[in-house]
Formats: sequence, structure tokens, C-alpha cells
Amino acid sequence: MSKKRSTNAEKVADFMNLSENGAMSQLLVLEAIRRYAEQLDNLTDEQVKEIDDKGSLISIAALQRTGREWLTKYDSK
Repeated sequence: MSKKRSTNAEKVADFMNLSENGAMSQLLVLEAIRRYAEQLDNLTDEQVKEIDDKGSLISIAALQRTGREWLTKYDSK
């Protein structure tokens, strides 16, 4: 019998509850997302184009837009 595949949301929820240190796992996940979103936000248009032109599996331009959206929503809470 094959194991049911988790959705991305389920995986994130699992990571957030993984640690014996309780809420520290949640802080780790949120801080990791925030820091990555900030790295994406700091990329210049030229850097984004250069990365995307190399054939990244995921559009860095799309990730950058999503990261900026996340930062805006995260910072407003």
C-alpha cells in the first residue's frame, strides 16, 4: 500500500510542529520564509533576468513577486 502524499500546506504544518521546542519550530519556519523573501526582494531586475535566463525550474521573477507580497502581508500583522 502506498503512502498518501502530503500537500505543501500539510508539509509546512508538519515542519511547524516538528520540534520538541514547541513554538520555536514555528518561529524557524516563519523566519526562514521572511529571510528568503527579503533576499528575493533585494535582487535587482538585472539579477532576476540573469537567473531566469539560465533556466531556473521556478521563475525567480514570480518568486520575487510572491516574496514581496508575503513581506507586505507579514509586516502588516
